[in-house]
Amino acid sequence: MAKLTSYATVTTLLDGMWLYTAIDTDSDGVYESRKFALSVLRAELNDANSTIVKWSKGADIASATALPIGTDGNQFDVTGTTAITSFSEVGIGSLIMLEFDAALTLTHHATDLVLPGGLNITTEAGDKGFFHQYATGDWKCLQYTRAADAPRPSGFIAPVHIDAAAQALSGAGAVDIVSPVTNFTSTGATDALTLVDSTILGQIKTLNHAVDGGGYVLTPTTLSGGTTITVTDPDVSITLMWTASGWRLVSQTGAITLA
Repeated sequence: MAKLTSYATVTTLLDGMWLYTAIDTDSDGVYESRKFALSVLRAELNDANSTIVKWSKGADIASATALPIGTDGNQFDVTGTTAITSFSEVGIGSLIMLEFDAALTLTHHATDLVLPGGLNITTEAGDKGFFHQYATGDWKCLQYTRAADAPRPSGFIAPVHIDAAAQALSGAGAVDIVSPVTNFTSTGATDALTLVDSTILGQIKTLNHAVDGGGYVLTPTTLSGGTTITVTDPDVSITLMWTASGWRLVSQTGAITLA
């Protein structure tokens, strides 16, 4: 038997082979034989317009600001912790799956890297994302799955707690959204407080009436179920969550007025 000298030689041999199957095509209990050319099947599997999605593991990719997507597969592990703001050009219509091996930030961009909800994603080891190149150099995340996620009911919002020092606020002013807690000292009967909209779905914000000098009226830019929250009693804490309909009151320790 002659020695095969190249991959091309093997391909040529395969192209001349046939695949035989027995299929009951009309469900009558009688199996009909079918003959397929391996060359046709191979062309179908490699056709860019084929309905078959074939996942192939490529070499690991080191995280970088502009992530260099490989061409040796369509499924990649991303190593390292460097924040990612874009993906390299592969070809319009390309579909890839990325698995992240460590924590890093995927930064949302209106065209370069479109992420669900327009929000940045902080990855965790084992997270997976499916991405589609919809224009030259532009990618969109079609689905993102957390490694630690359990099935959740429809409408569930995961609470997000900001890791920062508490804000100390005295008298009228703005309650910030960059700290998880604001400890407030009232200096009058109705100190006017404001709270701007968040950009983080599920963000939790707690406001403590820590030192009583009267009370306050909190007017968020967007408040679900009302316009203002009034607190006059000491030691009252309220906790708000940012939702699709605005800040929503989720708990309180004492009397308040929501109007």
